[in-house]
Amino acid sequence: MPRGPRKLAISFGERSLTHYGGAYLLHRFLTQIGFNDAVASERRLAQRNNRYSVGQMLLALLYPMILGLERIETTQLLRQNGVFQYLTGLPSYPDATTLRRFLLRVAPTALPKLRALHDRFLYRMSVRPRRPARLLFDVDSTGLVVYGHQEQARIGYNPIKRGRPSYHPLLCFEGQSNDVWQGGLRPGDAHTASGTRDLLTACVAKIPGG
Repeated sequence: MPRGPRKLAISFGERSLTHYGGAYLLHRFLTQIGFNDAVASERRLAQRNNRYSVGQMLLALLYPMILGLERIETTQLLRQNGVFQYLTGLPSYPDATTLRRFLLRVAPTALPKLRALHDRFLYRMSVRPRRPARLLFDVDSTGLVVYGHQEQARIGYNPIKRGRPSYHPLLCFEGQSNDVWQGGLRPGDAHTASGTRDLLTACVAKIPGG
């Protein structure tokens, strides 16, 4: 076989390029499955701010988490990036205060509705293009460090920042598709296996018939 170059350098010189470019693929996926319309028409949530729809507000919270921005305050970077807003289809990006007020207002009633919406999308994607012959459930816990005085945050097993309060979420993924089937937020001092049986019971209940 011919030998290729041993040292290969890749660089970009265009100033208009953005490191948020991959978010466009996520935008196309969410558009294809009808995320915004589903939130608006099927899972109605009270919204005072007429500038952004509920779907847009949820997307404004999802994108930073996917991009690795762990705190609402750091979303200021996205407000100043017009290319990101263009790629994601957002008319503009809400400020941190707007996002925080949205969470405080809708979280108690929105969470069960969003779970139901997640399960409906999960069912659609699980049976397409055909029903799987088997499902593999992988359950694991992870540490989520917090800074401040968040509710139910406690000091426990925390390999990232020892001695800091944290959460200890329990998550279940389907081993072949890597789709998230169920999750639960727990205090930082929760045992690794705590709640596993209830989590798996909920996952089994979502399995498509046949």
